[in-house]
Order: sequence, then C-alpha cells, then structure tokens
Amino acid sequence: STFLQRGSIYTLKLRQRGIDPFKEEDPNVLKQLYVRDIIDREPEVIPAAAPFVTILDLAVRSRHSSFFVTDEKQELLGAVSLSALRRFIFEQEALRDIVVAGDLVEPAPLAVREEDNLDVVMQLFSHLEVAEIAVVDAENPRKLIGSVHLPDVLNARNQELLRRDLAGSMTSTVSLVGKVRQVSVGDGYV
Repeated sequence: STFLQRGSIYTLKLRQRGIDPFKEEDPNVLKQLYVRDIIDREPEVIPAAAPFVTILDLAVRSRHSSFFVTDEKQELLGAVSLSALRRFIFEQEALRDIVVAGDLVEPAPLAVREEDNLDVVMQLFSHLEVAEIAVVDAENPRKLIGSVHLPDVLNARNQELLRRDLAGSMTSTVSLVGKVRQVSVGDGYV
C-alpha cells in the first residue's frame, strides 16, 4: 500500500501534523517534557530578614506551597514550606520576633533548571516532602528564576498521554486504510 510507505506523501503530511506512524516513543512521557514548558516565573520570594509574622501572612494569602528565601543580592538561600510552617503555627506569639533565614529556612533546597526533563522533577518530588521546587538559572545556580509545581507536572503528563493516545488512534486508522482502502475519519472525511 502506498499510504503506509515510510516516505510517501501521506506519511509526510501526517508528520507535519505531529503524527509519525513509524515512530516508537519512549513509554516514559515525562522524558519528553521539560521544566521550561511548565515553569511558574512568579515564585513567592521573601527576604532573609523577614520576620515570622510576614511569612505567616504570606502563607495565608499565597497560592504557593513553598516560599523561597533570598539574600540582599537576590541569591537563593533556601526555602520555607507550608509543612514547616504548620509546626510553628500554634507558637506564633512566642515566635513573633524570629527572623525567617536564621530560624525557619531549610537550606540549600534542591533545584532544577529549565532544560531538565520532568522525569527528573518527578523523581525529586517523590523524594522530597514538598509540592513546589525552585528553578534556577543554568549559568548561576543561586539565581532563582521560577518554580515548578507538582500538579503542573501531573497535568503535563496527562496532556502528553492524551496526545499520544490520539496519535495512536490515528496510527490504527492508517493501518486499517492499508487493508480496506477507505476509512471514515469523521466530519464526512474519508
């Protein structure tokens, strides 16, 4: 069948639409997705000298689950997670004068870069007890440029699985054409 040949005009047209009936994809979809695709470029940043009440207020208002602590040069020192804050919430009066960097920050948070794939990110999430990881500059690993959220990684994975499923359905349809010569693909097209 001319339709199923590797270099035919039909397969070239399918490839232009992102479908390659002859391509075998890695079963781990996260290896083809990258941090740059889902980065949140507005992470929650707090200065190292911020008092405890500032971060408590931020925890109530923010949609973030981690707060990245920076020094006066805007370099990443560490992070404070919501889970860490929960341990101190009932002692807030006694901790009113505590400074974030000296007492709460979890030093040297594990960070990723924009060019890291989401498989690496997911492995980090499985080892850490956080739902948000810092994204740092490739040239300067202390420069915070964003964050990546666990729900965004899961959503990207699900979207890629859906795309592959649709492409797989098209591949099955293409194979069927070789046998019956004409197949309906919907909307009156054959």
